Amino acid sequence: MLWFAIEGPGRRLRTAHGDPVGPMWSRASINAPVALDLPENSRGSIRLKQQLVTILDLSNNNNASLAAGAANVGMPFINLCSPIFPLSRRLLDTEAEADVWEIGIHEAKTITAKIFFDTDAQDILFESSFTCMSFLILERKTTRVSMQSRSDDTEGLVMRLVKMRDEYNSLDVYERVGYFTTSYMPVSPGFGEMRAAFKSSAGQRLRLA
Repeated sequence: MLWFAIEGPGRRLRTAHGDPVGPMWSRASINAPVALDLPENSRGSIRLKQQLVTILDLSNNNNASLAAGAANVGMPFINLCSPIFPLSRRLLDTEAEADVWEIGIHEAKTITAKIFFDTDAQDILFESSFTCMSFLILERKTTRVSMQSRSDDTEGLVMRLVKMRDEYNSLDVYERVGYFTTSYMPVSPGFGEMRAAFKSSAGQRLRLA
Protein backbone atom coordinates (compact mmCIF):
# COMPACT_ATOMS: atom_id res chain seq x y z
CA MET A 1 0.00 0.00 0.00
CA LEU A 2 3.01 2.31 0.36
CA TRP A 3 3.57 2.76 -3.36
CA PHE A 4 4.11 6.22 -4.80
CA ALA A 5 4.12 7.81 -8.26
CA ILE A 6 7.87 8.07 -8.75
CA GLU A 7 7.77 10.23 -11.91
CA GLY A 8 5.07 12.61 -10.72
CA PRO A 9 1.28 12.43 -10.45
CA GLY A 10 -0.43 10.02 -12.81
CA ARG A 11 -3.89 9.74 -14.33
CA ARG A 12 -6.80 8.07 -12.56
CA LEU A 13 -8.01 5.06 -14.55
CA ARG A 14 -11.78 5.05 -15.05
CA THR A 15 -14.40 2.95 -16.79
CA ALA A 16 -16.46 4.14 -19.75
CA HIS A 17 -19.03 5.35 -17.22
CA GLY A 18 -16.46 7.48 -15.37
CA ASP A 19 -16.13 5.24 -12.31
CA PRO A 20 -12.67 4.32 -10.92
CA VAL A 21 -11.50 0.92 -12.14
CA GLY A 22 -10.30 0.04 -8.63
CA PRO A 23 -10.04 1.35 -5.09
CA MET A 24 -7.94 4.48 -4.61
CA TRP A 25 -5.48 2.65 -2.35
CA SER A 26 -4.52 0.25 -5.16
CA ARG A 27 -1.59 1.07 -7.44
CA ALA A 28 -3.67 -0.41 -10.27
CA SER A 29 -5.98 2.62 -9.97
CA ILE A 30 -3.61 5.05 -11.73
CA ASN A 31 -1.69 5.12 -15.00
CA ALA A 32 1.83 6.01 -13.85
CA PRO A 33 5.13 4.34 -12.90
CA VAL A 34 5.12 3.51 -9.19
CA ALA A 35 7.82 2.52 -6.70
CA LEU A 36 8.29 1.39 -3.11
CA ASP A 37 10.81 2.69 -0.56
CA LEU A 38 10.99 -0.28 1.80
CA PRO A 39 13.85 -2.32 3.32
CA GLU A 40 13.44 -5.31 1.01
CA ASN A 41 13.79 -3.32 -2.23
CA SER A 42 15.94 -0.35 -1.22
CA ARG A 43 19.47 0.16 -2.50
CA GLY A 44 20.41 1.85 0.75
CA SER A 45 20.53 0.62 4.31
CA ILE A 46 17.00 0.62 5.76
CA ARG A 47 15.69 -1.34 8.73
CA LEU A 48 12.10 -1.64 9.85
CA LYS A 49 12.00 -0.19 13.35
CA GLN A 50 8.29 -0.11 14.14
CA GLN A 51 5.05 -1.03 12.39
CA LEU A 52 2.31 1.40 13.34
CA VAL A 53 -0.62 0.28 11.22
CA THR A 54 -2.92 -2.69 11.79
CA ILE A 55 -5.08 -4.02 8.96
CA LEU A 56 -8.34 -5.01 10.59
CA ASP A 57 -10.17 -6.50 7.60
CA LEU A 58 -10.74 -6.28 3.86
CA SER A 59 -14.17 -6.62 2.25
CA ASN A 60 -16.30 -5.36 -0.62
CA ASN A 61 -18.48 -2.29 -0.24
CA ASN A 62 -22.00 -3.54 -0.89
CA ASN A 63 -23.61 -0.73 1.08
CA ALA A 64 -25.16 2.01 -1.06
CA SER A 65 -25.03 4.42 1.88
CA LEU A 66 -21.22 4.39 1.61
CA ALA A 67 -21.25 5.48 -2.03
CA ALA A 68 -19.55 8.84 -1.65
CA GLY A 69 -16.52 9.98 -3.62
CA ALA A 70 -14.18 7.01 -3.89
CA ALA A 71 -16.40 4.70 -1.83
CA ASN A 72 -18.22 3.23 -4.82
CA VAL A 73 -20.53 0.28 -4.36
CA GLY A 74 -18.78 -2.99 -5.22
CA MET A 75 -15.27 -1.67 -4.57
CA PRO A 76 -13.17 -3.34 -1.85
CA PHE A 77 -12.30 -1.27 1.20
CA ILE A 78 -9.83 -1.79 4.03
CA ASN A 79 -10.45 -1.10 7.70
CA LEU A 80 -7.25 0.17 9.35
CA CYS A 81 -6.05 1.31 12.73
CA SER A 82 -3.06 3.64 13.14
CA PRO A 83 -2.15 7.12 14.47
CA ILE A 84 -3.35 9.95 12.21
CA PHE A 85 -2.19 13.57 12.11
CA PRO A 86 -3.17 16.74 10.22
CA LEU A 87 -1.12 17.87 7.21
CA SER A 88 -0.74 21.44 5.98
CA ARG A 89 1.19 22.73 2.99
CA ARG A 90 4.46 24.52 3.71
CA LEU A 91 5.86 25.09 0.21
CA LEU A 92 6.21 23.53 -3.21
CA ASP A 93 9.72 22.11 -3.62
CA THR A 94 10.18 22.12 -7.39
CA GLU A 95 13.75 20.83 -7.22
CA ALA A 96 12.71 17.72 -5.28
CA GLU A 97 9.58 17.37 -7.47
CA ALA A 98 7.52 16.89 -4.35
CA ASP A 99 5.35 18.96 -2.07
CA VAL A 100 6.84 19.91 1.29
CA TRP A 101 4.24 19.79 4.04
CA GLU A 102 4.11 19.98 7.83
CA ILE A 103 2.67 17.24 10.03
CA GLY A 104 1.05 18.73 13.11
CA ILE A 105 1.80 16.88 16.33
CA HIS A 106 0.40 19.11 19.05
CA GLU A 107 0.37 22.82 19.76
CA ALA A 108 3.29 24.36 17.80
CA LYS A 109 5.20 21.12 17.18
CA THR A 110 5.50 19.99 13.57
CA ILE A 111 7.75 17.88 11.37
CA THR A 112 8.34 18.33 7.66
CA ALA A 113 7.38 15.71 5.11
CA LYS A 114 7.42 15.27 1.36
CA ILE A 115 4.12 14.44 -0.30
CA PHE A 116 3.85 12.53 -3.57
CA PHE A 117 0.33 12.87 -4.96
CA ASP A 118 -1.19 9.99 -6.93
CA THR A 119 -2.85 12.19 -9.57
CA ASP A 120 -2.79 15.81 -10.70
CA ALA A 121 -6.52 16.32 -10.11
CA GLN A 122 -7.07 20.03 -9.47
CA ASP A 123 -9.33 19.45 -6.47
CA ILE A 124 -6.38 17.70 -4.81
CA LEU A 125 -3.48 19.91 -5.87
CA PHE A 126 -5.16 23.09 -4.67
CA GLU A 127 -6.04 21.71 -1.25
CA SER A 128 -4.01 23.12 1.63
CA SER A 129 -4.72 20.45 4.26
CA PHE A 130 -5.15 16.68 4.44
CA THR A 131 -4.82 13.86 6.95
CA CYS A 132 -1.88 11.46 7.12
CA MET A 133 -1.88 7.95 8.51
CA SER A 134 1.53 6.70 9.64
CA PHE A 135 2.35 3.12 8.65
CA LEU A 136 6.02 2.49 9.44
CA ILE A 137 9.04 3.92 11.23
CA LEU A 138 12.26 3.09 9.39
CA GLU A 139 15.85 3.39 10.52
CA ARG A 140 17.76 4.75 7.54
CA LYS A 141 21.50 5.07 7.07
CA THR A 142 22.20 8.55 5.75
CA THR A 143 24.60 8.80 2.81
CA ARG A 144 24.10 12.46 1.88
CA VAL A 145 26.62 14.85 3.39
CA SER A 146 25.08 18.10 2.15
CA MET A 147 22.13 17.87 4.53
CA GLN A 148 21.68 16.58 8.04
CA SER A 149 19.02 13.85 8.01
CA ARG A 150 17.33 12.02 10.83
CA SER A 151 18.10 8.36 11.28
CA ASP A 152 14.45 7.52 11.94
CA ASP A 153 11.91 8.22 9.23
CA THR A 154 8.19 7.65 9.09
CA GLU A 155 6.10 6.99 6.01
CA GLY A 156 2.46 6.40 5.28
CA LEU A 157 -0.56 7.56 3.32
CA VAL A 158 -2.08 10.96 2.64
CA MET A 159 -5.87 10.86 2.80
CA ARG A 160 -8.97 13.02 2.68
CA LEU A 161 -12.30 12.42 4.34
CA VAL A 162 -15.14 11.50 1.97
CA LYS A 163 -17.84 10.42 4.43
CA MET A 164 -18.16 10.83 8.17
CA ARG A 165 -19.44 8.02 10.35
CA ASP A 166 -23.18 7.96 10.96
CA GLU A 167 -25.89 5.67 12.30
CA TYR A 168 -25.36 3.30 9.37
CA ASN A 169 -21.54 3.22 9.33
CA SER A 170 -19.35 2.99 12.41
CA LEU A 171 -16.16 4.31 10.76
CA ASP A 172 -15.17 7.47 8.91
CA VAL A 173 -14.48 6.77 5.23
CA TYR A 174 -11.28 8.16 3.69
CA GLU A 175 -9.74 7.95 0.25
CA ARG A 176 -6.05 7.85 -0.55
CA VAL A 177 -4.64 10.85 -2.43
CA GLY A 178 -0.90 10.22 -2.03
CA TYR A 179 2.09 9.00 -0.06
CA PHE A 180 4.26 10.84 2.47
CA THR A 181 7.75 10.33 3.80
CA THR A 182 9.97 12.25 6.21
CA SER A 183 13.05 10.74 4.58
CA TYR A 184 15.95 13.12 3.85
CA MET A 185 14.16 16.12 5.32
CA PRO A 186 15.96 18.52 7.69
CA VAL A 187 15.70 17.48 11.32
CA SER A 188 12.50 18.82 12.90
CA PRO A 189 12.15 19.46 16.64
CA GLY A 190 8.75 17.79 16.57
CA PHE A 191 10.02 14.34 15.55
CA GLY A 192 10.64 13.28 19.15
CA GLU A 193 7.11 14.35 20.05
CA MET A 194 5.77 12.32 17.15
CA ARG A 195 7.51 9.20 18.41
CA ALA A 196 6.04 9.85 21.87
CA ALA A 197 2.61 10.32 20.26
CA PHE A 198 2.97 6.98 18.48
CA LYS A 199 3.71 5.22 21.76
CA SER A 200 0.85 6.85 23.65
CA SER A 201 -1.76 6.64 20.91
CA ALA A 202 -4.07 3.66 20.59
CA GLY A 203 -4.54 4.55 16.94
CA GLN A 204 -7.69 5.54 15.11
CA ARG A 205 -9.93 3.11 13.27
CA LEU A 206 -11.05 4.20 9.81
CA ARG A 207 -12.17 2.82 6.47
CA LEU A 208 -9.99 3.35 3.40
CA ALA A 209 -11.98 3.20 0.17
